[in-house]
This record gives sequence, structure tokens and C-alpha cells, in this order.
Amino acid sequence: MICRNGCGAEITWDPKQKSASGKSIPIDAVTNKPHQCPNSDFAMKKKTPELGHSVIDEVIEIKQELRELKKIVEERLTKLEMSRWS
Repeated sequence: MICRNGCGAEITWDPKQKSASGKSIPIDAVTNKPHQCPNSDFAMKKKTPELGHSVIDEVIEIKQELRELKKIVEERLTKLEMSRWS
């Protein structure tokens, strides 16, 4: 089986290896150790040196900037439309 997060690693399941909460965990087929996917939600929450913060924090910042830009564009379009009818 290939990792569902898109990293390309081949994984298996070992009923003997479980998380602290008792859930089955994916095992790397090559190393036979728990798979530490770089694309997992957990990995993305970690601080990324290049960004200075996590990938999720970066996405949140980008979304906020897009909201602000959208608001500016909408305000300017409204002003432009109003000026056409004046």
C-alpha cells in the first residue's frame, strides 16, 4: 500500500505496533519502523525553518491577506460603479 498523504512511501500494517492510544499505525515497508510522513497533518503543524513557522500558519496568513485584498477590490469596484452612475 502507498501512503495516502502522497509522499510515495510504501507502507504496511503491523498489529503488534500501535500508538499510545491503541490505534494501528502505518509502518514503513523499507525500515519496518513507524512511518513519519512529511505530508501528514502533524508534520505540517511543525515549525518550518524556511518560513519561521508552520505551513498551516502560513496558509492562515495567506488566507487573511486574500480576504483583505478581496475587500479592497470590492470597495474599489463599488466606487467605480457608483462613479459611472453619477
